[in-house]
Amino acid sequence: SLRDAGYPLLESYEMISKDSAGAVQARANENLREHDKANHQINASVRADGPNKLGTFWPGEYGQINTAGWYGLRNGNTRAKILSISGDLSNNVEVSFKETEVL
Repeated sequence: SLRDAGYPLLESYEMISKDSAGAVQARANENLREHDKANHQINASVRADGPNKLGTFWPGEYGQINTAGWYGLRNGNTRAKILSISGDLSNNVEVSFKETEVL
């Protein structure tokens, strides 16, 4: 019913050892309360020779991205963890971020 109301699809997996439908529903409700905010993964193309040169940031570190008009994110600066960096011989690298908190 939440999906029909416009909420995004969520992806998760959990093994519950209870056979009772009530126990499964109770755990599902608890998970929804605990994870009431969507997680975002943001992919960006960044110039390797820009102000933050390639080699000065690494996966696992935090950066700031400026977002506007994204569903579930406030407009402005967002603190994000760098998940991966990839590229080729061009001047751009692809950087994947995981949003962690709004500044």
